[in-house]
Amino acid sequence: MLPTIVHEHAVRRFYFYNDGTMYEGMSYQNRLYKLVDTFSMADKSYAYQLGCKLSYAGSQTVITATPYQHRVWTDLQTPIDLDSLSASSRNQATTASSSAL
Repeated sequence: MLPTIVHEHAVRRFYFYNDGTMYEGMSYQNRLYKLVDTFSMADKSYAYQLGCKLSYAGSQTVITATPYQHRVWTDLQTPIDLDSLSASSRNQATTASSSAL
């Protein structure tokens, strides 16, 4: 299954507190999602890559797009280690940006 891609204006964003940490969340089609990572337009392929990883791991995943950035969101009930997935995608994006210079 591939992630759903929507314009960011189609979702409702909010903040929530869980286990001592503040998170950004959003709702789309009566489902709640947690922000995993944000990518610039230059790194949008990494947003798609992360979204696909999450989807193939069984998570309901949404990518929101604006003219400036892509954001990857996953269902709040996802039991996947989001920090490690997000960090690996961010490292790839940073390495690719550095190589382009």
